[in-house]
Amino acid sequence: MRKLFVILAIVMASASVMAKDVLYLKNGSVIKGEILEFNMGGNVKIQTSDGSLFVYGTDQVEKLEKESDSSRANSKIGQKTEIVKKREGSSQAELIITNEENNKFKKKFRHKGYRGFVDLGGFVGLDDAFDSYSAFMFSTSHGYQFCPWIFLGGGFGVNRYSYSGNAMLTDELGHGLGSYAYKGTGIFVPFYIDVRVFPIGNKRVTPFFGMKLGYSVSTMERLDGDNIGGFYHQYNAGISVAILSNFGWYLSLGFSGQKINTMLMEINAESATYAIVKGHTLNGLAIQTGFDF
Repeated sequence: MRKLFVILAIVMASASVMAKDVLYLKNGSVIKGEILEFNMGGNVKIQTSDGSLFVYGTDQVEKLEKESDSSRANSKIGQKTEIVKKREGSSQAELIITNEENNKFKKKFRHKGYRGFVDLGGFVGLDDAFDSYSAFMFSTSHGYQFCPWIFLGGGFGVNRYSYSGNAMLTDELGHGLGSYAYKGTGIFVPFYIDVRVFPIGNKRVTPFFGMKLGYSVSTMERLDGDNIGGFYHQYNAGISVAILSNFGWYLSLGFSGQKINTMLMEINAESATYAIVKGHTLNGLAIQTGFDF
């Protein structure tokens, strides 16, 4: 009987000795041994079975596990490995949590659910609708993040276009009367659907691709009083940086187009009338920055 107790004591002692601390570093290294010191925000000191001593900053540590025969057996049958957080300045376990619970401490971004965007940027014309034109652009979108990779919503904006050029004047017989320099501004208000794709999903930094399709109304009017707004579209690509789990900043570069159904400008010069733009699209390069929440 006494021999049985001795054998059990030896087995239990061996099991306790076999239990090791496993330190996973962010560079991919794995160190097994005994934690001698653990200072939150400071250093981790671990001694291996051969007596070697290693010291790492806690910012180098990815995670810390307690390795034992029982935990290895549990992992074989699909149970979660236990994670051990050390008490500061001690080799004793203070808190044991599962991997599932530990995930709550890891930051994940672009959560499923409501999401909003606010865009601010500029636009430079690329075609010959006018001699020169540009725009100041503001927009806001609201919708649903279906997963970390896909957002679908809708929104509206306010785009202020500035344009200038020279018009050739003619009389009723088509005779040239010279040129007329003009310039002006116009406000377009687009309403659109907004689709954004984030290829890397819930990582802190990810590229993204976006598309807006809709229709604009405008404060500019034709001579007959009809609104000159039309089809609006924008395609862009950029980078999204998460600042918090539900708040971030982004920068994008893209192509934007605004259809003008018809625009007529009347120039009083010996009873001459001139149509400046008819059926044009204001195409241009757009750069935007903004925040998501």
